[in-house]
Amino acid sequence: STTYWWDVSAYDGNRWSEYSGNRSFTIDTTSILSDWFQTTTAQFEQDSSTGVTISDDKVSLIGTTYFIDDDFESYSSYSEFASEWNAYGSQLFWQDTISHSPDFAIHYYDASASTNSYFYHTFTPLTDGFISCWSMTETTSDECEILRFYSDGGSTRRGQLYYREGYIAYWDGTTRHNLVAIDPGIWHHYQVDFDCSAGEVHIVIDSVDTFGPYPFIGGTPSSLDMVVTGSASYTGYTCNSYFDDYQVGQSSGINEGILVSTPIVFSWNSDAVQWDKVIWTQNSGDSIIVVADEMSSGSWIPFDSAVAVVPSTAGTLDISSLADFDTIRLRAKFYAEGSTSPELYDWAIKWSPATVGFQMLTLDSTIYTSLIADTLEPGDTFWCDSANGIWILNESNIPTKILANAFDDTTYLPSDTLIWAIANNPGCDTCATGIAIYSTPRNPNISDVHWLSEISDVIESNVPAGENRYQYIFFVAPTDTIIYGEPDHRVKMIIKIIPR
Repeated sequence: STTYWWDVSAYDGNRWSEYSGNRSFTIDTTSILSDWFQTTTAQFEQDSSTGVTISDDKVSLIGTTYFIDDDFESYSSYSEFASEWNAYGSQLFWQDTISHSPDFAIHYYDASASTNSYFYHTFTPLTDGFISCWSMTETTSDECEILRFYSDGGSTRRGQLYYREGYIAYWDGTTRHNLVAIDPGIWHHYQVDFDCSAGEVHIVIDSVDTFGPYPFIGGTPSSLDMVVTGSASYTGYTCNSYFDDYQVGQSSGINEGILVSTPIVFSWNSDAVQWDKVIWTQNSGDSIIVVADEMSSGSWIPFDSAVAVVPSTAGTLDISSLADFDTIRLRAKFYAEGSTSPELYDWAIKWSPATVGFQMLTLDSTIYTSLIADTLEPGDTFWCDSANGIWILNESNIPTKILANAFDDTTYLPSDTLIWAIANNPGCDTCATGIAIYSTPRNPNISDVHWLSEISDVIESNVPAGENRYQYIFFVAPTDTIIYGEPDHRVKMIIKIIPR
């Protein structure tokens, strides 16, 4: 497959704007399918929806308002990132080979523990909400601060979630709370849920494990307004950690939504033989159930459903057992988990294309190569016995027909050898070659033979999809010129399987 990426900048006659976020599409160069897909705002807006918002080429549960939603994909370099965020120190690196969401992340590496580096972003003061990011560390001895949050215009530290002495820990100003052991080499989602009116902080890891409530550092603030990552205030820390996909937001309390696609008709893909699968992309851990419905007697009937398996961001639903059912549709059901709003980035349907293929095997499953006869007298008949048949292992998923022809292989023969003709009956310098074909192995009968010529001819006109055949070769030597000592001949047989 080939993926094409692009971004856009506009020129107003005086200067160029910042570049837009990166966009992409992928072409599967091995497929001839005309797949149905939706990946842009305009496409999703064709659907019906309840409780979700459609914007920025994704579908989100309405329950959350984002004040920071940054996956670093809109920046092409560290300098562009640092112009949006505020970055300090020499230990931060722009990472384009290891990231949570393609293609960029921030790497904080300081093996000498000689300095401190950090990056931060302010946001609208919030009395309650959540702060989250994805992070991975390479070592259990990492000491980087994952999420540090502030009030009073960034002047007062109010809490921090950090790597410390083999644990993910929370510091409340007086006590370090060890939450879970560090899991090196794996991306994890870390979220701080805060409520200033209640004076409480909860920590949620991977949208599953919840810890707290914990107090704020230095007492309860009226609001929070800054998030920081790094060894913000201390040297002496060793760090080898990665950071991506930051969000700061506030939930409105709506915790369910639904998106229903327009009907999708099987006949839109004229080359297909059956439905194949549904695929979609979301954030890892988001609670989204994708359902396929089939239209039956004017009503939509649920067929099957699936979820993306954590930590994957891609989901798959097998719909091949729907065969060539006429019309289906998709439904996505969104559920809020804590303060995290599930987001659907795209979904698509694939059809199974028509495929034609087979293998020629012996009856004991080895590759069939040739059949050799000893010396033949004029007019002798030679044939495969019951153990020497050709197993046509049919790998086609559509009905097919079998064609064959035969010829005396002139590339094999010495230049002065007389070439035999191929006909229904043997004659002077003419041999007869044919095939007896059956649906199961058996003793062949010459009365069942289809005699071949040098022009391809239909042997069987309707072989059901995936149904095997067993062929047995018959050969009758020329009647006149064949004599002892004549050079060997090689009669080549060509067998073809084509769509019915």
